[in-house]
Amino acid sequence: RLEEFFGLEPGYLAPPSAISTQAVDVARRKVTNTVKFKGPLRVQGTVRIELASKPCEDPSKGRRVDVRLDRWEFNVAGLPRLVIPVGSFGPEGWLETTVCDEDLRISRGHKGSVFVLGRPGEFPPVSE
Repeated sequence: RLEEFFGLEPGYLAPPSAISTQAVDVARRKVTNTVKFKGPLRVQGTVRIELASKPCEDPSKGRRVDVRLDRWEFNVAGLPRLVIPVGSFGPEGWLETTVCDEDLRISRGHKGSVFVLGRPGEFPPVSE
């Protein structure tokens, strides 16, 4: 292994990994997406995006919600946390849910992204 060759501790050059979670606060109409990541050289941190949401005003759009970026946060261990409150100036889009049951939700975004989400308990918990 390359780590052994250079006399580095095991895991120092580990490939990147990430755990992504989403919390939906229906009462506040907020969605928070959090990605905790680990990279080579033991770099680790968190990216958190908070979105404001509201039902789409066009009833013909079915299960679509309008979303707007409200807040963006980036935190890498050892560096100051960067928080950008975007508020009403944030970019807007929509999210349409095509499948939603007790275990799974599949949604499509306005730019063609597809999101597949499992309910808590299906994946390992994310530690803070």
